[in-house]
Amino acid sequence: MKNTTVLAISSRRDQLRPVFHLEKWYGDVVTAQGAGALVYAARLRWGALRVGYGATLILTDGHPPTADATVRRVAMPRLETPLATWRNAALRADARWCRDAAPIGCCLMDGPDGAIHWTCHMPRAVARVQIGSSTLTGLGYLEQLQLSIPPWKLPFRELHWGRYLSPRHCAVWIDWAGDDSRRWSWLDGVEQAGWRIVFGQSRTIREQPLVNTIGLPLPDLARRLAGPFGRARERKRLSRAVLMNEAGPLDEGWAIHEEVIW
Repeated sequence: MKNTTVLAISSRRDQLRPVFHLEKWYGDVVTAQGAGALVYAARLRWGALRVGYGATLILTDGHPPTADATVRRVAMPRLETPLATWRNAALRADARWCRDAAPIGCCLMDGPDGAIHWTCHMPRAVARVQIGSSTLTGLGYLEQLQLSIPPWKLPFRELHWGRYLSPRHCAVWIDWAGDDSRRWSWLDGVEQAGWRIVFGQSRTIREQPLVNTIGLPLPDLARRLAGPFGRARERKRLSRAVLMNEAGPLDEGWAIHEEVIW
């Protein structure tokens, strides 16, 4: 009888916990010369809280990265195979991707605290991103992440992510370390090992506390959401890169890659 009572109380407590769901989109484009533009769109539902978030970052030759963010009328990207589009008037952003490789996806985790579902809608695309008066065209990438696990319950303390694109190949990797260390890597849409990326000339896109990144328009809310996760630091880079396998170099392209440690 005691165990039954404890289980009943625990069940009621679970029902009282605020539902957490975060949908986050990331897209980019890199020109043949190495200029880049990144866009983000997110929608958070946490209990009674509902908030949207949009952000842009542009990196061009001879200029430091320029970032902006908004919570005004943020829509998620629109998929109309083989196209995807995203617009935000407050950010003066208009982005378009045309798929050049089949989508891939994976449930990264599914447990009692929640799940992480990742879908890469455009592992490689012909992309055009306009932010203000700047328009960049080249190869691009678009992914969607859905989390029902709050950030403070993530089972890792170090995250490495990256994507590599060239006219011939596309690669994506996700690597996390902590209580539950895991690694995934896809080459040309197939999850496989036996390849690696060697980074060459590199530029820093962003290096700062992650709460500064996600909290640009709403710093108080970002700190509240982050909890211990607020100690995280993000380092994101754009690099010239060589795709290698066991036989040697395959080809050369551009990689955007990041690490988040807390």
